[in-house]
Amino acid sequence: MLFSMELEEMDAVILAGGRGRRFREKGGRDKLYVEIDGKPAILKLIESLEGKFSRIIVTAKKSRVEELEDLLSGKENVLIVPDEVEEYTPLAGMLAGAKASESEFLFIASADTPFVGPELPFGILAINQENIASLPEASLPLWPDGRVEPLLSIYSKNGLLRFEKALNIKPMRATDPARSCFSISLVPIVSLLKKGVSLREFLNINEPSDLTSEIVLPSESMTESPKMLKRDEDHPYWSAIEQLEEGNRPMAAALFAEEALELSLASKILALHALLDSAFYARELFHSNA
Repeated sequence: MLFSMELEEMDAVILAGGRGRRFREKGGRDKLYVEIDGKPAILKLIESLEGKFSRIIVTAKKSRVEELEDLLSGKENVLIVPDEVEEYTPLAGMLAGAKASESEFLFIASADTPFVGPELPFGILAINQENIASLPEASLPLWPDGRVEPLLSIYSKNGLLRFEKALNIKPMRATDPARSCFSISLVPIVSLLKKGVSLREFLNINEPSDLTSEIVLPSESMTESPKMLKRDEDHPYWSAIEQLEEGNRPMAAALFAEEALELSLASKILALHALLDSAFYARELFHSNA
């Protein structure tokens, strides 16, 4: 073990701010309350993590706080906090959770993944402890095909709070908080499976049929060691944000392209999202000059 950290030292943040429109359109009810094993989905998720963390923080839109307080009224060490902004869900929930937390690191879990158990955050932590000297600002599960799970990850509180500076500068994706971090560990899912994690923990409930679906591991081969990415002060993501603040969109486009090249060695999807940002500002410049 290269560093010491226990789940009990962390808070778990459950993001319950999603609209769930697609789930209802497909004939389901509010997916926070759909029954799984005889319990509302949000309650099942909380109870699976209960007692493993310092505290569980549930973030939700202001209009939902009261109903969640009623549902969870008997739960100790469960705090419900409202999202500060209605937009940018689930990123607003991540920020609200970080601000409410007193822990240095947080496990982030979307309420759309009700089958998550403590095995997942424990596995992420254990694999990092076996391979690197200190816990990075972001630790994301990595699929063999290059996809990542930014909403089933461990983040540092400071990294999430720093990210708030970028929130209103550009269009946001769920991967932006990780991209903004100065150190990232991408933890192969094949390694997590060997730590007792179930593929079902990654099941995202978007429509009623997902409740009975199964996840198949992509066939691509991959290393079992985490991929580490460390940035210095010349972080291309933050350099691009600074250029956008100054109105220099061509330079921001170039910096996002630089970021994409850097990320391509670690994750295809992170690199793609940086490249899409680059293309967005390059295209916008082209249209403004047309």
